[in-house]
Amino acid sequence: MEGRFSVVKVDGERQNVFGWAYVARNGDGAIIVDKQGDYVEPDDLEFTAYDFVLHSRASDVMHAEVTKAELIESMMFTPEKLEKLGLPAGSLPIGWWTGFHVSDTEAWDGIRKGDYAAFSIGGSGTRVPVTLADGWLSPTSTPSTPTRCRCSPSTSRRSR
Repeated sequence: MEGRFSVVKVDGERQNVFGWAYVARNGDGAIIVDKQGDYVEPDDLEFTAYDFVLHSRASDVMHAEVTKAELIESMMFTPEKLEKLGLPAGSLPIGWWTGFHVSDTEAWDGIRKGDYAAFSIGGSGTRVPVTLADGWLSPTSTPSTPTRCRCSPSTSRRSR
């Protein structure tokens, strides 16, 4: 599975970068389908986020699988967590927020220049073709026939 979401904050002094690793639903609850025509249900995304934190925490560039950065922040936002945080329903998307410290000079230069302006998650799972009812797809979604990705244990990895 693969999805791309923009880098939101860059801390140049500390070489840290932050943003949504993946957004499963927008603030209105509509499913976000990525450029590959896939979507991930919040429960599967939560499993993937926790698996990544437990077993990897390393980020690469362009899915090359050579560590260039390390995880420093991770938060899976769910409706339940928004409620417990005292945030109104729909005030944030349902998704995985991350931050990385970029230790590699070349990768950091690429981020500063805008060459790497988005996060992209990678991993393995099972694609299941689905038909979604009207109103469930975000207007910004790409595909005509989306596939649902179900994540496999200990296979999540991260890229920029």
